[in-house]
Parts: sequence; C-alpha cells; structure tokens
Amino acid sequence: MRVLIFGSRTWDDIEATFRVLRKLTWLSEAVHSPLVIVEGCCPEGADLHAETWVKALDLRPDGRSRVSIEHHPPDAWTPTTPRHVALKIRNREMADSKPDFAIGFFRGETPGSMHMLDQLLLRGVPVYRVNWEER
Repeated sequence: MRVLIFGSRTWDDIEATFRVLRKLTWLSEAVHSPLVIVEGCCPEGADLHAETWVKALDLRPDGRSRVSIEHHPPDAWTPTTPRHVALKIRNREMADSKPDFAIGFFRGETPGSMHMLDQLLLRGVPVYRVNWEER
C-alpha cells in the first residue's frame, strides 16, 4: 500500500500526523500489504513528521521495519532552475509514482500543497484531507 503524504510547511501538529500514520499501519496490516510512505523531503511540516515517525517505529524480529519510506527530494533545483520550479517538478514526479491514495495535512491553502493536490486529482489519486484545528 503506497500512501503519499504532503501538506503545508507550517503544519506542526506532529501528534495528529502520528495518529493518522498509526491508522495507516493498522490498515496495511489488515489488508496484508506492506506500507510505503511517499514523501517530498520538506525539512518541516508533514513530510518531516512522516520521516520522524517511520524512523521511530520498532523493528520486527527479523530486523526489518514494518513500514518503508520513499523520498522524493526536489532534485531539479539548480542555480539555473528556480526552487519553485524544482518543487513543481518534484510534485509531478511524486504524483506519477502511482500512490494508492494520498493524505494532505493543510494549514491554510499554501501554493505548494495546493499544487500537489492538483497534480494528484489530475491523475485520479484519492486524497484525504486533514485540516488544521486551533486548540
């Protein structure tokens, strides 16, 4: 089961992110499908929380993790390619990676997260949205 995680850079509710990711683990175990988290290597927000969560998981007795992670850094970023262009290229590549569905963590509608959402919807990938709630 391939699940693409994305969201606003300002998403800082790590507990909500972990709750959703735990539910994904239960779902993958229920359907007997290994869980692969696909993320875009953002150094903050949902991408970072997903990576932190996967690294913190206990290993199985055979030494393997119950969940794997697939990183998609914005490799196209060069001095001649502006960062915002590289991020859009990365978003298209992630959407093309054939996720079964995606989960977006939204704190407002930021340009990057909205672009990722558009790319997924254009490809017919189901997207579940988690919205920020003030406490």
